[in-house]
Amino acid sequence: MGWLDTVEWVQRDKATKPKVMSFDEMMDTNVDEQRRMLNGEKVLISSGKSKGNPKASWFKDGYFKPKLGLFMFFDKDIKVPSGGERQLLEGFYMGFKNGEMNSQVDQWKKKNNEASEKRRVTSRAKK
Repeated sequence: MGWLDTVEWVQRDKATKPKVMSFDEMMDTNVDEQRRMLNGEKVLISSGKSKGNPKASWFKDGYFKPKLGLFMFFDKDIKVPSGGERQLLEGFYMGFKNGEMNSQVDQWKKKNNEASEKRRVTSRAKK
Protein backbone atom coordinates (compact mmCIF):
# COMPACT_ATOMS: atom_id res chain seq x y z
CA MET A 1 0.00 0.00 0.00
CA GLY A 2 1.45 3.36 -1.11
CA TRP A 3 1.05 6.88 0.11
CA LEU A 4 -1.74 7.66 -2.40
CA ASP A 5 -3.83 4.91 -0.81
CA THR A 6 -3.57 6.59 2.61
CA VAL A 7 -4.97 10.02 1.75
CA GLU A 8 -8.60 11.06 1.66
CA TRP A 9 -9.61 12.24 -1.79
CA VAL A 10 -12.13 15.07 -2.12
CA GLN A 11 -14.00 15.89 -5.30
CA ARG A 12 -13.30 19.44 -6.42
CA ASP A 13 -16.18 21.72 -7.23
CA LYS A 14 -16.03 23.07 -10.74
CA ALA A 15 -15.19 26.74 -10.73
CA THR A 16 -18.10 28.83 -11.84
CA LYS A 17 -17.64 31.91 -13.93
CA PRO A 18 -19.24 35.03 -12.54
CA LYS A 19 -22.49 35.99 -14.23
CA VAL A 20 -21.93 38.63 -16.86
CA MET A 21 -24.20 41.56 -16.10
CA SER A 22 -26.19 43.31 -18.77
CA PHE A 23 -25.52 47.01 -19.18
CA ASP A 24 -28.77 47.86 -17.37
CA GLU A 25 -27.85 45.59 -14.44
CA MET A 26 -24.38 47.15 -14.32
CA MET A 27 -25.84 50.66 -14.32
CA ASP A 28 -28.39 49.80 -11.60
CA THR A 29 -25.71 48.21 -9.41
CA ASN A 30 -23.21 51.02 -9.85
CA VAL A 31 -25.73 53.80 -9.22
CA ASP A 32 -26.93 52.00 -6.09
CA GLU A 33 -23.32 51.75 -4.88
CA GLN A 34 -22.78 55.45 -5.56
CA ARG A 35 -25.94 56.28 -3.57
CA ARG A 36 -24.64 54.22 -0.67
CA MET A 37 -21.28 56.02 -0.84
CA LEU A 38 -23.04 59.40 -0.78
CA ASN A 39 -24.76 58.18 2.41
CA GLY A 40 -21.32 57.60 3.94
CA GLU A 41 -21.24 53.82 3.52
CA LYS A 42 -17.97 52.18 2.58
CA VAL A 43 -18.57 50.03 -0.53
CA LEU A 44 -15.99 47.34 -1.26
CA ILE A 45 -14.99 45.65 -4.49
CA SER A 46 -16.47 42.16 -4.41
CA SER A 47 -14.29 40.23 -6.88
CA GLY A 48 -11.04 40.18 -8.80
CA LYS A 49 -7.56 41.23 -7.79
CA SER A 50 -8.84 44.28 -5.92
CA LYS A 51 -11.43 42.37 -3.88
CA GLY A 52 -11.97 43.97 -0.49
CA ASN A 53 -10.64 47.39 -1.50
CA PRO A 54 -12.96 50.40 -1.47
CA LYS A 55 -14.77 51.21 -4.70
CA ALA A 56 -14.01 54.57 -6.27
CA SER A 57 -16.55 57.34 -6.11
CA TRP A 58 -17.78 58.90 -9.34
CA PHE A 59 -17.40 62.28 -7.62
CA LYS A 60 -13.80 63.49 -7.57
CA ASP A 61 -12.34 66.95 -7.15
CA GLY A 62 -15.66 68.67 -7.93
CA TYR A 63 -16.34 66.59 -11.03
CA PHE A 64 -18.70 63.74 -11.90
CA LYS A 65 -16.80 60.90 -13.61
CA PRO A 66 -19.06 57.85 -13.99
CA LYS A 67 -17.17 54.66 -14.80
CA LEU A 68 -18.81 51.35 -15.65
CA GLY A 69 -16.56 48.32 -15.91
CA LEU A 70 -13.34 49.37 -17.58
CA PHE A 71 -14.58 52.51 -19.28
CA MET A 72 -15.70 56.00 -18.41
CA PHE A 73 -19.30 56.59 -19.47
CA PHE A 74 -18.64 60.08 -20.86
CA ASP A 75 -15.62 61.39 -22.76
CA LYS A 76 -15.66 64.54 -20.62
CA ASP A 77 -16.17 65.18 -16.91
CA ILE A 78 -19.20 67.05 -15.56
CA LYS A 79 -18.68 69.88 -13.08
CA VAL A 80 -20.66 69.27 -9.88
CA PRO A 81 -22.23 72.26 -8.15
CA SER A 82 -21.34 72.44 -4.46
CA GLY A 83 -23.55 69.98 -2.57
CA GLY A 84 -25.21 68.84 -5.80
CA GLU A 85 -23.85 65.29 -5.94
CA ARG A 86 -27.09 63.51 -5.05
CA GLN A 87 -29.20 65.59 -7.45
CA LEU A 88 -26.68 65.05 -10.26
CA LEU A 89 -26.57 61.28 -9.64
CA GLU A 90 -30.36 61.00 -9.63
CA GLY A 91 -30.64 63.14 -12.78
CA PHE A 92 -28.03 60.97 -14.48
CA TYR A 93 -29.88 57.78 -13.54
CA MET A 94 -33.30 59.10 -14.59
CA GLY A 95 -31.81 60.31 -17.89
CA PHE A 96 -30.46 56.82 -18.46
CA LYS A 97 -33.78 55.16 -17.56
CA ASN A 98 -35.69 57.56 -19.83
CA GLY A 99 -33.44 56.75 -22.80
CA GLU A 100 -31.86 60.21 -22.98
CA MET A 101 -28.36 58.73 -23.12
CA ASN A 102 -28.86 55.95 -25.65
CA SER A 103 -26.05 57.24 -27.87
CA GLN A 104 -23.60 57.22 -24.93
CA VAL A 105 -24.79 53.73 -23.95
CA ASP A 106 -24.20 52.52 -27.53
CA GLN A 107 -20.70 54.07 -27.56
CA TRP A 108 -19.86 52.45 -24.21
CA LYS A 109 -21.16 49.06 -25.38
CA LYS A 110 -19.11 49.31 -28.57
CA LYS A 111 -15.90 50.05 -26.62
CA ASN A 112 -16.66 47.26 -24.16
CA ASN A 113 -17.41 44.70 -26.90
CA GLU A 114 -14.21 45.62 -28.76
CA ALA A 115 -12.16 45.20 -25.57
CA SER A 116 -13.85 41.86 -24.81
CA GLU A 117 -13.13 40.58 -28.30
CA LYS A 118 -9.52 41.73 -28.05
CA ARG A 119 -9.15 39.85 -24.72
CA ARG A 120 -10.69 36.72 -26.27
CA VAL A 121 -8.33 36.84 -29.25
CA THR A 122 -5.33 37.47 -26.98
CA SER A 123 -6.24 34.62 -24.61
CA ARG A 124 -6.68 32.21 -27.53
CA ALA A 125 -3.30 33.20 -28.93
CA LYS A 126 -1.62 32.39 -25.60
CA LYS A 127 -2.96 28.83 -25.59
